[in-house]
Amino acid sequence: MCGRYQRHTDKQKIVEAFHLGSVDGLALEFAPDYNAAPQSLQPVILWDKQFGARSLHMMFWCFLPPHVTDPKKFRLDTINARGESLMDSNVWRDAFLHSRCLVPVDSFH
Repeated sequence: MCGRYQRHTDKQKIVEAFHLGSVDGLALEFAPDYNAAPQSLQPVILWDKQFGARSLHMMFWCFLPPHVTDPKKFRLDTINARGESLMDSNVWRDAFLHSRCLVPVDSFH
């Protein structure tokens, strides 16, 4: 994945495109971001096990493996993973198999 992307689609269009249901009462607001970078707060779509549906959340663009206890001491660059070595890596394997999210993106740069 590229290190930067653009997201200019508004919340209503994201909700419609990913079949998230109504946004009535959803207090989540976000402006377009034409230079979304690692460590920035971005909207993502997660599977909500409790309700059995997709839901929209704001999350920091960052990946921390489960064994990391202090994010400030973790120095590995984890914005990209190699597909050919995902299953061989202790850093990526569990997340690849069990933890996914959708990131609404309009373009990469």
